[in-house]
Amino acid sequence: MFLLDMLDNLPRLRLSDKHLQAFLFVLQECGARDVPSLDSLRRLQKHLHEDIGPQPRRHVSGDGNIFYVNDIAAQIAEDFANPLVRPHMVFYPEDTKGKISETWQAQKWLAEVGLEHLTPMVIHAAQHFYVNELAECRDGSYVLPVRWIIRESTMCGDDGLFHADLSCIYSIPTSSLKRSFPEIISVRGEGFVQFEGKLRRCTYKHQMAEAQEALCTTMPHPMRALANGKPFFCVWIKLWGDDVSGNRSKQWNKHWNWYLAHAGIPKRLLNQEYFVRFVSTSPHAGILEQGVGICEQIRATKNGHLAFDCHLGEEVMFSIGVSSLPADNPMQSELSSHIGLGGNCFCRRCKVGGTQEEKTTADGFHALFVPGVPRSATATRKEVMAQLRDAARGQDVEDRQRKSGVKDVLAQKVIQRAAQERIRLCNESSLSEQELEERIDAWIMGQHGAINPFLEQPGLDVNLDTPVEPLHTVLLGVVKYIWAITCNRLASAKSLEVFQARLTSLSIRGLNIPPLRASYLIQYRGALIGRQFKQLVQVMPFAIHGLVDEEIFKIWLAAGQMTATMWYPEIDNINLEQQISNFLDLVAPTDPERIKAKPKFHILTHTPEDVRRFGPVVLSSTEVFECYNAIFRFCSILSNHQAPSRDIAHKFSSLTRFKHITSGGWWKDSTSETWVRAGADVRQFFLKKTRIQEYLGWLNPSLMTPGMIDIRPACRVDERDVFWSETKASNAIPLLAMLPTCTDDVQVLRGQRVTSQTQDAVKLGDFVIAGNVLPRSFVPPEALKTNAISGTYLVMERFTLGGLHAEYQMPTLHRPIEPQVVLFYAEQLHMPVNVQHDCLRGQCGTKSDVREVQEREHTERHILTVSHVDDNHFILNMQALHNAHILARILPPHATQAKPVVVDRVQHHSEIAAKLQVLTTDRRELNRAKRQLAKTMRSNTHHSGTKRPAEDAGMEVVDRADPSTHAIRTTAAATSTAVNT
Repeated sequence: MFLLDMLDNLPRLRLSDKHLQAFLFVLQECGARDVPSLDSLRRLQKHLHEDIGPQPRRHVSGDGNIFYVNDIAAQIAEDFANPLVRPHMVFYPEDTKGKISETWQAQKWLAEVGLEHLTPMVIHAAQHFYVNELAECRDGSYVLPVRWIIRESTMCGDDGLFHADLSCIYSIPTSSLKRSFPEIISVRGEGFVQFEGKLRRCTYKHQMAEAQEALCTTMPHPMRALANGKPFFCVWIKLWGDDVSGNRSKQWNKHWNWYLAHAGIPKRLLNQEYFVRFVSTSPHAGILEQGVGICEQIRATKNGHLAFDCHLGEEVMFSIGVSSLPADNPMQSELSSHIGLGGNCFCRRCKVGGTQEEKTTADGFHALFVPGVPRSATATRKEVMAQLRDAARGQDVEDRQRKSGVKDVLAQKVIQRAAQERIRLCNESSLSEQELEERIDAWIMGQHGAINPFLEQPGLDVNLDTPVEPLHTVLLGVVKYIWAITCNRLASAKSLEVFQARLTSLSIRGLNIPPLRASYLIQYRGALIGRQFKQLVQVMPFAIHGLVDEEIFKIWLAAGQMTATMWYPEIDNINLEQQISNFLDLVAPTDPERIKAKPKFHILTHTPEDVRRFGPVVLSSTEVFECYNAIFRFCSILSNHQAPSRDIAHKFSSLTRFKHITSGGWWKDSTSETWVRAGADVRQFFLKKTRIQEYLGWLNPSLMTPGMIDIRPACRVDERDVFWSETKASNAIPLLAMLPTCTDDVQVLRGQRVTSQTQDAVKLGDFVIAGNVLPRSFVPPEALKTNAISGTYLVMERFTLGGLHAEYQMPTLHRPIEPQVVLFYAEQLHMPVNVQHDCLRGQCGTKSDVREVQEREHTERHILTVSHVDDNHFILNMQALHNAHILARILPPHATQAKPVVVDRVQHHSEIAAKLQVLTTDRRELNRAKRQLAKTMRSNTHHSGTKRPAEDAGMEVVDRADPSTHAIRTTAAATSTAVNT
């Protein structure tokens, strides 16, 4: 029965009831005994669901839409009881002295979140130490911790140490604590807290008594009584919402979905589907309507929710907070009660913007390149309430929304009903103006879900906590825009075929990406997805040099440098702000209209602030949620579509239940009222069967051993084992490894690949950094061999590091005149890197002597390919995303530091704005003339023919697909005709 339950709950291998019935029929026909029926399986699943898995809760929105939300607190409680998840959960901020790799190390957890929203206690020496409670140290002194924080991998309490005077504030490790507040009271007595001396935050003596009284009334901590002896934790989550089709076909079946993930789990785990949890869906209730029910469930945990902590082996209490709302830009605007990307004030984060005329002024255009005055949830809520009051008084709020950039989706529905309510009250009773306003205000306050619930969510600022998302803002945003410009330029110059040949010739070793399908990228260049833009941005400068204008080439250089920095998994004093400025300053003169019209260029400027507040940009990526939509579609397709919100919620609950059971999770048995888990056979089935782990979206976090070599199978004659004297290792220079003491007749096993220190699989021919990771240690492995007696060795050819390339501004690599074959220990292999051949130096050309391959057969058609003239000079690709942060630390600063491309940005933007104003005026006049001409020619009854009016009159209509063209060019005759008209 367990295996049948598994077949029914594999997220990406969903089976319908017909499939399961067919499978059971086959088992019966094969003579299997005791084959259960599908009904008995469903009865067992229903029984298990009563104890295990989040229960869907019914909600009704303010508009009367019914939807179901899987119990959020129950899902977090399952993570506490899951031995695969609980060891990775983090509840405390960590101070890493500037180096940021996780959310809890960034400024929001460290400095911005209110102390009341952080975990209030720590466990030490079997005691619970709470903040704002007196604690005794081992040296006899006393502290009053205000927060718990990890410093240098040690749990500490931030506060001032005092005997009779609290004067110095610092952190003290919890290992120095001896007695908690209850222990102090039991030993010293109740009156001990009435001590003499100046208390914290007391400046004047007359405040002393008041502060003493306040201190005594706040101890013990309120959560101590609520927890009732149980540990209490604050759990932070990330909520993702978007509109998704419930069909796999092109027919749109719109659903609004909510998923969640832990904010306190390492990013290497958050990229796994195992850690994504379904919250709710509905084809009727919008994203904010469901948000009302979600926020209600989250706020209900304020005083604690019960869970079993499998790590501590006891029951605990926890509350939930929302750390951020990652999503695409339109959805983040809706979540922020923002008017949207099409509004005059198009930024949800700041108040930049204005009318089209204002954005073309010198000041208005420059404002698009820097973050503006920040918005806040408090100010946004105040503006929404003001709009509601204005609407209740019969005033039109559209102009106010346009100028402020604030437009709440839920409040908008109330605004529409408020006008009708005002008319009804006026018709039904004779009320004075004041009474009418009071009745309308009372009606508004009585509306359920009248405004965005996230505006009132504690610990969350929707305007600041909607971080820039790299997939939609960078890859599907600015990179897609410059890709369109580049393709149009290449098509105009008829260079697409050469461009395709160059793409095909590029090396992807060390990039950790799938192969570049150049023909597909060119053929479908207008319909690429984020994964393909992620490939292109790493190699584009090497493919377009000499094929496009220098300005386009420089834009791609800046885009690659900026993108590589954004994908750093660890942040340590990077100059991302300068790289973004360089990119925008290079794009602006090429296409100023796009800068003004596309908000994503401005949204980029908020990325550095998000890095400081939330950590690396990749932590805000939504790719794992987008991938999770495939599981949702399976659940939608296999439902009966009669109650989609309820049925899909129940199915996700079933998927969660099976995952929790097979992972060894604990649950409370309703009969015995004790915490139980599955038997050892079930738990070992998951731990030993890697295929089941893969099916459930789990990747074992255990790391491969650096230096581990895969032995090449001897499937061909040339791959047989060889003698030591036949290897290149026997004649190699022992640079960082001593030659083994073995005879020439000792057999040596050939290796296929080796694991580097960065956990990458390095193959023959890859360029790597090895040894002491000095800049001049770039070596491509020429052979991988393992010696059966003396150990594991790498035989490599050493290349030297040159200066920066004159065009690409990247380091160069050169083969010495006398090749240097060196010997390394396999454990000294640091990481692979991506290098590209220096075709500019070698003047590599193209030829068409290679036959095209179709259906794995050579055709008679020939394709263009690049012919490299040598194998001695290469360029180190600094735009590679994989391991870019490590490479930046190894290379000299001048090789990675971004230098300003514009000295005076204000002046630079003013000059572009002046040209943009002229361009806009000219276009406006020409469009006016065109419309007038078309109107006149339509009224001319004797006009005939199939030409468009502008073409018939001599106007040359420019294709708007070319973003570099900003106006309709006219011939002299057309201009004269327009003027005469």
